[in-house]
Amino acid sequence: MKSKNLIVFTLILTTLAAALFAANPTESFVVETEVLGKHGLKLAAVTGFNAPTTVSAFNAITADNTKFTVTDNNYNAQQTVRKLVAYCNSVSGYDIALSALAMKSAAATPTYIKFTVTAGGATVTTTGNGVETFAANKVIDKTSLSNIDFYDTDVKITVNATDYENAVTGTYSGTIKFELTSH
Repeated sequence: MKSKNLIVFTLILTTLAAALFAANPTESFVVETEVLGKHGLKLAAVTGFNAPTTVSAFNAITADNTKFTVTDNNYNAQQTVRKLVAYCNSVSGYDIALSALAMKSAAATPTYIKFTVTAGGATVTTTGNGVETFAANKVIDKTSLSNIDFYDTDVKITVNATDYENAVTGTYSGTIKFELTSH
């Protein structure tokens, strides 16, 4: 009988121990998202500019793609004509390229007024042959990002004074182009 009581006692103790030391039940699930690439590029007015630190602040900036007019009063000095504003979230980074086309007359036999554009780390001087000229360096070149990046810089123009002073009458127009490439 003692051994029967001992077996019953052992079974009760084992059952209690198993209940006391059993693993707590758990449940779990995975939280996941996919962050898609986003980037933007704008030219903005120099006056009243506030550098953005959020995408919504970037979106609130009014783009200023109006023409800049060279006159007898401003051709002979460097002019800050716009703010270039960009953002990107690519983990592999991004760059912004700069190119320009000299001001060309509307005459049947066109003549050119060259100019130099500077923005960030890029400078380009246009040629007088109607061919788009690309800056050797990028405005900015980020090779990797750990957070979304916001960037802004001044866009400055210096007109070739000799070309301007020797130009014949007429309307001349050229182009400055920026291109953001997300890596």
